[in-house]
Amino acid sequence: KRFNIVTTPLGIAYLASYLREKEPYVKLKLYDIRLDKPDDNQLYSIIKDFSPDVVGISSITMEAHEMHRIALLTKRVSPKIKVIAGGPHPTLFPKDTLSDMNIDYVVRGEGEITFHKLINALAGGKDGKDINGIAYRENGEIIVNPPGEIVQNLDEIPFPAWDLLPIERYAKERKFSGTRLEIPYVAMYTERGCPYQCIYCHKLSGRIARKRSPENVLAEMEYIMNRFGIRRFEIVDDIFNVDTKRTHAICEGILKRGWKTILSFPNGLRSDILDEETIKLLRRCGTYYVSFAIESASERIQKLIRKNLDIEKAKKAIEIGVKNGIFAVGYFMIGFPTETKEEINQTIKFAVTSKLHTAGFFIVTPFENTDLYEMYGDGREFKDFKNYHYHYTHLNLSNVDDRTLQRLYAKAYLLFYGYPPRILRVFRDYPFTKIGYFKQILGFRHAFFSINKMKF
Repeated sequence: KRFNIVTTPLGIAYLASYLREKEPYVKLKLYDIRLDKPDDNQLYSIIKDFSPDVVGISSITMEAHEMHRIALLTKRVSPKIKVIAGGPHPTLFPKDTLSDMNIDYVVRGEGEITFHKLINALAGGKDGKDINGIAYRENGEIIVNPPGEIVQNLDEIPFPAWDLLPIERYAKERKFSGTRLEIPYVAMYTERGCPYQCIYCHKLSGRIARKRSPENVLAEMEYIMNRFGIRRFEIVDDIFNVDTKRTHAICEGILKRGWKTILSFPNGLRSDILDEETIKLLRRCGTYYVSFAIESASERIQKLIRKNLDIEKAKKAIEIGVKNGIFAVGYFMIGFPTETKEEINQTIKFAVTSKLHTAGFFIVTPFENTDLYEMYGDGREFKDFKNYHYHYTHLNLSNVDDRTLQRLYAKAYLLFYGYPPRILRVFRDYPFTKIGYFKQILGFRHAFFSINKMKF
């Protein structure tokens, strides 16, 4: 209810396909509670009817309360069922996750190899506590093992098990890209990892970009189109264009095959290495939506956060994208450590004077297990996970007082969306249905009216 994006769940779909390939005897069921929003009785019945030996739960921090609810209901069905938690939240907070006695194991990081090893151990009557990449309880103590093995050659992983999910239902949900296009789609990773050093990032997939080959990416697209009749793909890489040659090869492969694909990039494109040739090539492949993660327009802040984005090149990429018919969305963060009022206004001015169609502004939060937290979190713990949200915050790291930061946040939205020519341009350029446009604009009221929920 607080953050109603429901995108196709790549993580569990990859785990299922990997486990199914390695252990064909395993009977699998995938269930996405975000689609049905079952109450306790309904969820209890779903678990009981399947009668599993193991229940795996994937969760981000904003969903942590649901993870604990599922674990509780699972143990009510049978205390013998092993509950394994994975995904971003348990990876970053394994000890907090395992403080819930209903959760038996945490699989940390990318889970294909580690999860497979753990399932094999449990199936063989072992506890699997010698497996790297997991965390568990022993004699009242929570043990976090060293990091697990990850797949280096991503071409070796089978395509996600979309056949185990009602893939057509995701079309009616709000996408990661934010557009209200009710055409079936799937999310895709074409690479994992990012070589950049941004201090606010958890770097869950590592600092080395592991790239799938263009042939493998194209093979998955062809499989999806032939098997499910889906030609819309939402690319959610860490950084799709980290290798320009590979980016061009994928695009040229799509064009060569004559596919009428529909592509969106809600993240995964670094704007200051996005040149005109690449943008035009992406557009020819059906790219209609691109997010530009600018964060700050201050050169000093860019250095501080180690993103080191070339602001002028990023601005140029936005202009080229819009000129070529791409709907451009910007993301900005305000309230970085030591950031001044002048620097925040510099970021607001960049957004307002840019060619961006829409923009989101977010107050900086130093999430644990990031360099930002280590540098500026002062050892404070943020364990009230139900209050974690992209628009709610509880800490002011900037050089302005709390009330001023709130006012600057409001100012950013008011100036950006209070400019009539922009609203008209967004209405003109919004891809597909105009009803979706109004829903998109109304969606930002959530951000604006969350100002009073900021408790520093």
